[in-house]
Amino acid sequence: MVLKNLQAVLEALRSGNNGELYVQADRDNQRMQQVVRAAAARGLAVHRVSSEQLRTLAGDDHRGFAFQSAAGLAGQSGASAERLSFEQWLEQNQDTEAVVVFLDGITDPHNLGAVLRSADVFQVDAVVLPARRSAGVTATVVQTSSGAAHYVPLYQVTNLNRAIEAAQQAGFWVYGADMDGDSAADTDLKGRVGLVMGREGAGLHQQTARLCDKIVSIPMRGNVDSLNVSVAAGILLYEIRRQHGWR
Repeated sequence: MVLKNLQAVLEALRSGNNGELYVQADRDNQRMQQVVRAAAARGLAVHRVSSEQLRTLAGDDHRGFAFQSAAGLAGQSGASAERLSFEQWLEQNQDTEAVVVFLDGITDPHNLGAVLRSADVFQVDAVVLPARRSAGVTATVVQTSSGAAHYVPLYQVTNLNRAIEAAQQAGFWVYGADMDGDSAADTDLKGRVGLVMGREGAGLHQQTARLCDKIVSIPMRGNVDSLNVSVAAGILLYEIRRQHGWR
């Protein structure tokens, strides 16, 4: 994965992400100096390359530097065999106010990145998405998240509905987001909460919606009757954490 956005590169370095930094040899500015210092502080390799070499690695829209990340899933460190599965994470997590976000077929990488940014802000404990028919973790996702993707524990699962059922068995009350649901502000969102966000435009799959313990909505009074999924996720996560006592 190649990152070329300043904030995404800095957060990759701060979060312990391994990789190599490439900087344009005949160019220098404050941003480049900042990422070079951050990479050097981690003891990572810094390669000074030509403009043409950097363009080959990062494309025409680079800012004079690019970080080639050695990590796999954002928020998960170590070799694949060492990572916990979502079910293993559920067994270990004892937080009475844990929050898990389930993404039901979010295919736009910009929306996924924006959801991860909100997930980090509201200290979501895990984000779960299906391995198929969903946006994967790409450089676009990481950069749209402003680097937040490096901090949010992210799990890709074979079957999202089974993951939701496993969370319910672990004591999570699962709420699906839909404009026809009850107002989130009038719903008790305390305790261990699972929040299911549906597809752009189409919303929740019918079977997934039926699994939810309750469907909630955001009261709206404007002329447009829907919100972008990432905006809606941020509002609902705020309400959940507000009810958890965040001030």
